[in-house]
Amino acid sequence: MAVLLAVSGLQVVALATVAGSASAASVVTGTGGEFVPVTGRLMDTSTGLGGYSTPMVANAWRSLQVGGLLGVPANASAVQVTLTAVSPAASGIIRVAPSGSTSALSAVIFGSGPTPSSVSNTAIVPMVANGKISVEATSAVRLIVDLQGV
Repeated sequence: MAVLLAVSGLQVVALATVAGSASAASVVTGTGGEFVPVTGRLMDTSTGLGGYSTPMVANAWRSLQVGGLLGVPANASAVQVTLTAVSPAASGIIRVAPSGSTSALSAVIFGSGPTPSSVSNTAIVPMVANGKISVEATSAVRLIVDLQGV
């Protein structure tokens, strides 16, 4: 079976072909926006990029400016980011949410061990009018936030 997605205006047309049968098309409707791949580093707590030069503090939310940086429009409604916990000393969770909210949308669960490593997860995060998102960790850890798209 082969699947092809085509975008026409605000409609997505899915074409599926099964060996030995005719092609079929169906229209999927919705209010989704346009994804624009935009990449770059927004935060690295080991270098101070993003305004924080110390590891994440346990259970403290940090606000991160995204709108207006790296080609992200100030009025973007959401961004796709990759959160990376680097060399954690203890187990914990990194959460991400729209700025001003403590209702996390996605999380990175990380552990520690004899050879600490990095672990990451990607999330699509709504942005509020000020163009910010918030991140929080349940234990001290170096955090990297990379932008993947708008």
